[in-house]
Amino acid sequence: DKIQLLAGPAWRWYGDEPYTRSLAVSGSWQHPLGPRNQLRLDSGFVHIDNRRNDLQDGTQYSLSLGVDHAISARLGGGVQFAASRQTANDPGYATASGGISGFLYRDTGRTTFVLGLGYNRSADQSGSPAFVRSAALSPSGVTPNEQ
Repeated sequence: DKIQLLAGPAWRWYGDEPYTRSLAVSGSWQHPLGPRNQLRLDSGFVHIDNRRNDLQDGTQYSLSLGVDHAISARLGGGVQFAASRQTANDPGYATASGGISGFLYRDTGRTTFVLGLGYNRSADQSGSPAFVRSAALSPSGVTPNEQ
């Protein structure tokens, strides 16, 4: 098992003016499910203070669950389910989203090719369908391997 915990502040600026301050806590757990499979569980909590608009102040919660499978030493893939909720002082800025994504990878020595496909659905919490849905096919990624 592998466990990772992270915590810390973040500051964002727009030009010379402070935009947001946030404090985040996140955790990750990886658990082997045999010699070729792995379970991943990630969660996060972020408190956001928008310095320009107090109506956007809120908290973001996220959770994802994924399973990875190695077909061989150089070929594999995985699937992940994710959900996120962001609260805000004004419900028009609050959102909720969920989705599923998958990936395949092929290692060819000095280069790894990755193909990803994902579907997400988002909605604002004021009741209007401002965010309807989106589906995305990510292009093949190429990652050079250090040897």
